[in-house]
Amino acid sequence: MNKIIKVTATVSVIFFTALSAQAQKSKTKTSTTTSVTKGIDTSTHAPKTKIEKMAADADSYTKVAEDTKNKIKILFPSKAGDTVYFVIAGISYIDPNLKLLKQKLGEVKNTKGLTSGYKNNTAVVKIIYKGGDASNLYDKLSDDLKEMFMADDMEGNRAILLYKLANQIETSGNKKATAASNK
Repeated sequence: MNKIIKVTATVSVIFFTALSAQAQKSKTKTSTTTSVTKGIDTSTHAPKTKIEKMAADADSYTKVAEDTKNKIKILFPSKAGDTVYFVIAGISYIDPNLKLLKQKLGEVKNTKGLTSGYKNNTAVVKIIYKGGDASNLYDKLSDDLKEMFMADDMEGNRAILLYKLANQIETSGNKKATAASNK
């Protein structure tokens, strides 16, 4: 927490120092006057109205702020990690195996911030992982879990997993429905 406060304070000091320097520059500039010689405007590109001057100042402040932000990113690179997504179709949100998968993903070293969503029998598990991509995280799981949630497609930070019991649940449900309709 102290590190975040120090970084925030440093950013603020750099930003406001840059703004003050920019303001001093604009105050010490001598105002340019337009001189016309033989019908040719020889003035520098000075703003002609207060609104144009304010817009130019705002643009320069924005540029200074952006430059400062880029320098801070270089000095303090992000170490938070990337969000990895696991998509599992054909699973109930209350399935104990989904709960087990989420628990085991959360226990892997260098993971944090696990969240999940659910829609149309498909669960999406999101987790921040700074140890690599989805395949690296998947490889950290136990063989039993990998057998239950087999990888169908993995690329970058996304993995589509096949739930082994999904077909068994659908098949038994279809058999019951067929048997009920035959009666």
